[in-house]
Amino acid sequence: MAVNITGTIIATVVATAAMTYFVRSAAQPPMLEGESVRLTYPKSMRVFMYVAGPLFLAASIGTLGMVLFGDADAKLQRVSWFAVPLSAVLGMVTLVETRVNLAADAEGIRGQTAYRGQRGVKWDELVTVSYSSASNAFKLVDRNGACLRMSRYLQGHEAIVALMAERLPKHVASKAIEKYRNAQKAGY
Repeated sequence: MAVNITGTIIATVVATAAMTYFVRSAAQPPMLEGESVRLTYPKSMRVFMYVAGPLFLAASIGTLGMVLFGDADAKLQRVSWFAVPLSAVLGMVTLVETRVNLAADAEGIRGQTAYRGQRGVKWDELVTVSYSSASNAFKLVDRNGACLRMSRYLQGHEAIVALMAERLPKHVASKAIEKYRNAQKAGY
């Protein structure tokens, strides 16, 4: 029992420290390329994703192998119905997310997204900007329905938030920016 509590406490402390470090890394000054702000995950976070993604996939495959070919008891078989798909999805999502590489300039924001490939929206065509505290990301939608997601964990996101506050009409982005600022103050 004490080992379970100790392990839980250690895991919680390590996860909290890692997320704090990643959030602070994302708050570093943006990378500038000419007139553009480059948005990528900080190097430390990308390294973590490149390690964690395969580990999640390996856990999924290992658990599935134990259930199918090993001497798994009934409890492990029940847990695997949840753990195998969850680990597989987490591994794939983690690896795909490393592809994100955006650039923002006076015209708009565009680049490689995690799932939809190359995307872009222009500032003067945005009709909706929303912020989700659950995903820690802005969702930008233009008048043609094109959508781009910008994570709070991307280095340079603060410069883009300031650019949105400056360039966009209040009715488009002010609520999203306010929600983002409130989440920051609350420590999310």
